[in-house]
Amino acid sequence: MMTLIKSKKSAILLFLILVIIGFTFFYGKSLFFKHNSANNVKSVKIVSKIKAKKASKSYNEPITTAVTSTEYPIKSSTSKITSIISSNAISDNEILSLVDRSNRNELFESPMPLNTPIFSSNKKANKLLALTFDDGPSKEFTKKYVDVLKSLNVKSTFFIVGKMAEKNPNLLTYIAENGNEIGIHSYSHKYMPLMTPEQMIDELYKTQAIVVNTTGVKPDLFRPPYGAFNNTLVKISNALGLHVVLWTVDPDDWKRPGIPNIINTIVSKSSSGSVILMHEGNSETLAALPQIIVKLRSKGYSFVTVSELMKAYQ
Repeated sequence: MMTLIKSKKSAILLFLILVIIGFTFFYGKSLFFKHNSANNVKSVKIVSKIKAKKASKSYNEPITTAVTSTEYPIKSSTSKITSIISSNAISDNEILSLVDRSNRNELFESPMPLNTPIFSSNKKANKLLALTFDDGPSKEFTKKYVDVLKSLNVKSTFFIVGKMAEKNPNLLTYIAENGNEIGIHSYSHKYMPLMTPEQMIDELYKTQAIVVNTTGVKPDLFRPPYGAFNNTLVKISNALGLHVVLWTVDPDDWKRPGIPNIINTIVSKSSSGSVILMHEGNSETLAALPQIIVKLRSKGYSFVTVSELMKAYQ
């Protein structure tokens, strides 16, 4: 009997020991994975921060943007375009050297002073407005836009994307032949402040070459995609004889807010010397365009190209 009791006690004790060992192993493993997981998350965050820091440092320069896009959500203002204040991350001489390629003079006008002021309006231009259209040429829309403008005896400025122009060279000719102005809007429509200087220059050269070879016209206007720029991009543009052009009136037509909203925003926010931003690939904007022109004319406004607006009353 005593032997049986001792045997039971031994079994109970063994069971308790096994429970304690199992609990300790399980709890310790849980702590290990919890600690390891936390370290992994921390490592990912650190790597992400390093990548973000590298991406945001285009030669340690601040980025200014005139529009917030869904792809690059950077704080911005469409009503007041912030001037760039930064130290030169790349010297003026380096920029002049980088842009001086063998076909530079065939494609671009003479260089202008680096950091020439960015143009977005001319308040001295009494009752003059500039209509501008981005992101074309569009196979579906460009000819229709040009025909509307022509029917209403209006000239405007088209900021074209190089890769789109490659697909539709005949539309470049159609824009120019009907009295409109062509500016460039980069080749790829990518976010240029995060590019290297060489990549920025490639974007401008490729787009300019397409326009010059197709139309014989040398554009001297450049609108950066998303309205985003830094000091280096401005200086490179100026070194290539390009004025950087933004805008003062933005109906956010790319969001397709509806025809009445596009019309009302443009008509209500336009004032003497305004540059009005619109986009080609949009049926709402196309439908709104005749009414925009008629309503603004009824308020005493006339329409000119961006270059004409820049020179007005100077």
